[in-house]
Parts: sequence; C-alpha cells; structure tokens
Amino acid sequence: LARRLEELERRNRVLAAQGAVAGELARQNDELRRLLGVPASPEWRYIPAEIILRDPVHWLQEVTLNRGRRHGVKTGAAVFYINAEGHPFLIGLVEECSGNTSQVATVYSPKLQLSASLPHAGASGMLNPANSRPTGGNLRIGFLPTTLDYTIEEGVETTGFESNVPAGLKIGNLSSIERIDSSFTSSLYLAGLVKPAADLNRLRFVMIAQRREREPVRQ
Repeated sequence: LARRLEELERRNRVLAAQGAVAGELARQNDELRRLLGVPASPEWRYIPAEIILRDPVHWLQEVTLNRGRRHGVKTGAAVFYINAEGHPFLIGLVEECSGNTSQVATVYSPKLQLSASLPHAGASGMLNPANSRPTGGNLRIGFLPTTLDYTIEEGVETTGFESNVPAGLKIGNLSSIERIDSSFTSSLYLAGLVKPAADLNRLRFVMIAQRREREPVRQ
C-alpha cells in the first residue's frame, strides 16, 4: 500500500508538471498568435521577436531579442506586445543592435526617455525625466503643464513625436500627480507617477516596429 501510494504521488507530480508545461505553451501560443495578427501598415514594418536573454540584476530594465541588423532592426525602434484584449503596450526601445540580436531598454530603464501623452487631460510630458529611476514599481513622468486637470488612472501613451515610435502605444496609467499651490510657486510644470501597463515578468514574444523607408521619387 505504501509503495502504491508513493507511485501515485509520483505520477501526480509528473502529471502536474506536464499540465503546467502545457498551460505555459498554450499561453505562449496565444501570445504569438496575437502578435502575428497585427494588421499590416503602410508606414510601419513589424518584426516578431523572442526574448532570449534577461539579466537577473536588471530583470525589468533590459531584455535581449533574437532579431538584429540582419533582420532589419535599427537602434531606437519601438518594441511592444499585444494583450489579450488586442491592445498594444510599449515594452521599450532598441538600445543596441548586433547582426542577430538586439538589446532593449524597457520603460523601467532610467536610460529610456520618451515623450508621453495623457489624452484625457490633453497634456504631454516626459517619461523618466533626468534619468530618474522607478519608485515603488511606478515610472516617473515630468514636465506636465500646471494649467490642466489630471485624473488618477487616466491612460498614458506614446505621442508619436519620436520618428521611430508609433503613436498610441499604451505606457500605463497615471497613479499620482504632484499637487502645488500656485500662490507659493511660479512653477510651470508638474511631476507624477505612472503604473506601467506591460507585465514584463512572464513576457516571451514581442514585436519590433520599424518605420518603412520611403522610396525616392523618380523624376
């Protein structure tokens, strides 16, 4: 009886492990299908890529992809993924390229500075100003005009101001905003915090947005 019980426990552990692997493979398959289903764009070329390396020390700040210059990737390209609802979320920007790989600075990296839009408030600011680091899992946003009204939880997204970054990629949601008394300061700008929308812990597949080069006009 003891031997049978031990054998049953062993089989249960094997089945549980197999189920976990199957579930993870199914999740990754869904993730890849969503990326490959991104509609074609006349302005952008989308390159699917896989995260092949992560630094344990900078787990959330840097990732390495299996696509590089040989695949048409250039420094500065935006990296994003599609969530289960079909919305594109910004992961980061390509910082360095080799022939077959790319190093990406994510939105958590203080090296990534990017213009950010708050459409609900009609405002634009700067993500990670002055190479600021995340605090409490939130990203810093600065240079927000003091004359506008902001709502906690309103969306923050890319502006498209940078030529290599498509507009409208979700960055996160405003989690707090600086409060100032105009009677005691002449500051023109506010600072706030943004809760990132992308979950980078389990991410495997991403998409690189590379702007298409315009063909020269023949005369």
